[in-house]
Amino acid sequence: MKKKTRKKPANNRERPKNVWNSARKLEGYLKKADIQANIFIDTLYELRDAVSFEIKANIVQKLCTTVNGDILNALFDHKKQIDTGRDNGSIKENTILLSVLDALVNILNLAPYRRVGERFSINGKSAKQYSFEEHPASLKDDDNQNFEVSVLRCGWKVDGKITVKPVVFEVKPGIECLTG
Repeated sequence: MKKKTRKKPANNRERPKNVWNSARKLEGYLKKADIQANIFIDTLYELRDAVSFEIKANIVQKLCTTVNGDILNALFDHKKQIDTGRDNGSIKENTILLSVLDALVNILNLAPYRRVGERFSINGKSAKQYSFEEHPASLKDDDNQNFEVSVLRCGWKVDGKITVKPVVFEVKPGIECLTG
């Protein structure tokens, strides 16, 4: 006699354990891949911003070199002359020059840093933010030592960071400087 084996009815709700384990592993791998993809994208955005800033800063530095005629400061000075009514150029020329300056300011997120003729006090540590026409002999990395300077050529900021340091010179006490 044969033994009859009774078949269990198939329960569609139950899955074999190995399928659930595989699905959980796959879900874990997908979460890790998603996290790594987000880190990669964030790194790409940071790299893009850094490269963008470097390109902008390089353009501004080239526009401010005396070899290239200090074009940016010349445009800025011309704008100041137009604003004060001391310019004798034609309206067409002035419009072109002002539109070039406005385009540079907007595209490069550009702002002047320290105005020509501005006088202020600095100490040894803050002196690193400036270029000196003639380096003061008494300059040291000392917070306590203050001296007065005047701006000879303005500096420039791109995206709020100093890219071109203003050129300053030390003003000796009791000496009136003529700038502007």
